[in-house]
Amino acid sequence: RDSDWECLTFSCLDTLEHETYSYPYFDPFGKREDTVVPGRVSQAYIDRMARKYGEESNIYAIRVLGEFPVSTDEVLIRREWLEKAFRREVHDCSKEPRVMGVDIAYYGQDDSCYVVSQGSNIEEVEKWHGNDPTESADRIAGRCRELEQANKKVDRIGGNVIGYGAGVYSNLRDLNLPAFPVSVQESSIDDGDTKCRRLRDWCWWKARCFFRDSPACFLEDNDQTRQLADELCLPHYKFPGGRIEVENKDQMRKRLKRSPDMADAFVISRRVAFSMNPGIKKKK
Repeated sequence: RDSDWECLTFSCLDTLEHETYSYPYFDPFGKREDTVVPGRVSQAYIDRMARKYGEESNIYAIRVLGEFPVSTDEVLIRREWLEKAFRREVHDCSKEPRVMGVDIAYYGQDDSCYVVSQGSNIEEVEKWHGNDPTESADRIAGRCRELEQANKKVDRIGGNVIGYGAGVYSNLRDLNLPAFPVSVQESSIDDGDTKCRRLRDWCWWKARCFFRDSPACFLEDNDQTRQLADELCLPHYKFPGGRIEVENKDQMRKRLKRSPDMADAFVISRRVAFSMNPGIKKKK
């Protein structure tokens, strides 16, 4: 609109610390002087933001270019990262712990799922529908026994302890399995990375980092792993107040008429993997 205000945009690209810049200044009497100032932003910062978020991302637009966001939200995990994971050669991750992430449902349209991974390798995905917590725990325990007999012992099992997951967690503990409780509504984890609003947002962000930064690899290319990949592409995220906020299940059901149950199991496995890495503390 027509305004007495002059709109200014300040881009990091125009104030690099190894450069000097000349700006005109007019004193109250209209006399012009040129002011020379050094830049304030390192090229390393710009490169890091581009590498971490992508030059097309809203965060890059805001923090580097000084622009308004292109949209209110954007896709968290890119399809091209997942496609690379299907084509990538398998890495030897035998020294890494094997973890299982579990997402439990009971009645309704949602499925129960587990995802097994070791290091950067996603080994298997399974889903089922309609079992009560005891039946689901028995199913998970049976698969863990089969994997142990095949010299693929699961070192830790993580499940969301909100809702039906609490009963499954309790049953797994009674069966002497290495169950680990995950409460996704808790505060995020301060690990020096991007700040997130809640633990659920942090888990999803770690899933993004897993496919973006590590040599992630699907050991199998089948209907189950393809469905997992499809679900991982579903959530959008925002950056309100400088903290990552990932679209929740209710929002995705409203937008897409489906829930990413397999993907939820995978992102829980990221919390389990980090639980076995000392030196990471939950934010107070």
